[in-house]
Amino acid sequence: MAEGTQPKFQAVPKNIFFVVGPNLLPIEFPTTNIGRHVNNNIIINEPLVSRYHARVLYRDEKFYLEDLDSTHGTKVNGERIKIQQITNGDTISIASTPILFIDRSAPEVENTKKETTPLEE
Repeated sequence: MAEGTQPKFQAVPKNIFFVVGPNLLPIEFPTTNIGRHVNNNIIINEPLVSRYHARVLYRDEKFYLEDLDSTHGTKVNGERIKIQQITNGDTISIASTPILFIDRSAPEVENTKKETTPLEE
């Protein structure tokens, strides 16, 4: 996201998730806050996670992860970030908590009709 440009707010596509441990958490808002405090959209109750740790932004049909000056940092694919675009399959670390970003909103490939032949005995 270029600095100084006005972001375009949009409805978040369906089928966008964070996988946190055994939990599948939907990303439903253009701004999704992550942290230890109960006022966040995604609450991670871990001592190394800041009260307001990071947020996911959906702008101009892209997802971004922004660290909110947390004490223990935010990483995308092992690299510490301030703000970074995220895409399907990216691994995120909120302090020491691993998260997988899943974007299933892309159109699926249509099933192609396959011809089959019977198995001869």
